[in-house]
Amino acid sequence: MCFALASQYSHHRNIATYYGAFIRKSINGKDDQLWLVMEFCGAGSITELIKAIRSNSLSVEWIAYVCREILRGLAHLHGNRVIHRDIKGQNVLLTDNAEVKLGELIFFYVMVIINTGVGCVTATVINHYQ
Repeated sequence: MCFALASQYSHHRNIATYYGAFIRKSINGKDDQLWLVMEFCGAGSITELIKAIRSNSLSVEWIAYVCREILRGLAHLHGNRVIHRDIKGQNVLLTDNAEVKLGELIFFYVMVIINTGVGCVTATVINHYQ
């Protein structure tokens, strides 16, 4: 159920699509890892792009484009009564085709495997409000 909720909001052109998750078990059972599978954004984050540019800045046209695409993604989330609480350069991802995607949404609901069973926790990255 938790993963279904996480993927429900990721089907938008400006939200990195969430595909699923799995647990990578360690031998000792203490270092298990939750691996989340999401859309590949091969150009990296907007922060990485800015750092790679010699002037460390984007043109006004690029800034306007990125802002417009972020706002479209946020409008989709807000229309579904979801708040993304971690908008920053590292969470603004770019595809190889210069599409802008908001990341980190998959932490909305995360499955956590613990010794006693399966639980669902809500992270602080996104809140669903009434």
